[in-house]
Amino acid sequence: MPRRCPGRGQRVRLGPADSDFVVDEIPLYPPSGEGEHLHLRIRSSNCSTPALAQALAACCGVAVRDIGYAGRKDRHAVTSQDLSVYRGQEAQITALAKHLPPGAEAEVLSLSRHRNKLRPGHLRGNRFRLRLLDVAQPEELTSRLVQCQSAGIPNSYGPQRYGRDGINLRQALACAGGEIGKPRRRDLATYWADAGQAAIFDACIQARFDAGLLQALRVGDVAIKGSGACFVVSAEALADCQERLEQGELGCSGPLPGADLLLAAAGVNEEERAWSASVGIDWQAFARGGPLASRGDRRPAAMELISAPQLQLDGASQGWLHLELGRGSYATSFCQHLGIDINRGARM
Repeated sequence: MPRRCPGRGQRVRLGPADSDFVVDEIPLYPPSGEGEHLHLRIRSSNCSTPALAQALAACCGVAVRDIGYAGRKDRHAVTSQDLSVYRGQEAQITALAKHLPPGAEAEVLSLSRHRNKLRPGHLRGNRFRLRLLDVAQPEELTSRLVQCQSAGIPNSYGPQRYGRDGINLRQALACAGGEIGKPRRRDLATYWADAGQAAIFDACIQARFDAGLLQALRVGDVAIKGSGACFVVSAEALADCQERLEQGELGCSGPLPGADLLLAAAGVNEEERAWSASVGIDWQAFARGGPLASRGDRRPAAMELISAPQLQLDGASQGWLHLELGRGSYATSFCQHLGIDINRGARM
């Protein structure tokens, strides 16, 4: 994990209850009102997105592959998100509660229709409302928020991507090192590869942050646009690219190794490999035919803050942190960077 924003040791912590961690998905576009796909806005708790998708499929009598969603949400939270059902009918949704896992709750907030299935990434971001406890020095926490905004927040995955107690990362290391074979289950293979990629990305972003390069492009760096498109920065374009970065049009990126990864140039590729060497997984493991074969990608180095974070106190040493983060960014990583104890082991 990236090291914390400087502070004097105040140990604020997140509340442990599901209701202390509220997530509202920010849609990329509204449903058109017409089409073969039923679009639902659902508020749920104690229910992961895959479990919610399975329940929807069961009550609508369709295959799980016919259920679409833009992003996976935390099980141990109160979340609102959009899902789509191919050829789903409004009347079928009344049976949703019967198909939920034990202890899970879900409420349909709205229904509409659209021509397309929701797919991963079809969201603007997420709005978080996080309960904070032990806020003994709110002025210090507010100062840290301002300081971290100006310096940038590393867009790290953190341990939630490594599996419970780091099991997926340990398996990725063992698989890449030839100690165990590639799993037959496709989902396990994906989890292991994702964990290995995340660890490499986090190591590279930590190094960029420590070097003051989180929001500074160099010749050979790979810049990333808001659309996800990437390109290598040339000497001729460096000044223009840095100006565009400062205007929010571009960002620095970090590697998720794989067959289709756009490699950095001018020595930056070698630097990224050196930064991630401590992880213990050779990038070649993610190549086609490798034990952790993956397509590969680039990910923004810094979190996108859709709006300025706000601290709202509502009692002695307690309050709420309001965040709006771009898609793919983790509120727990934001909090850990601020030095807040996330206290949410069950949520990873």
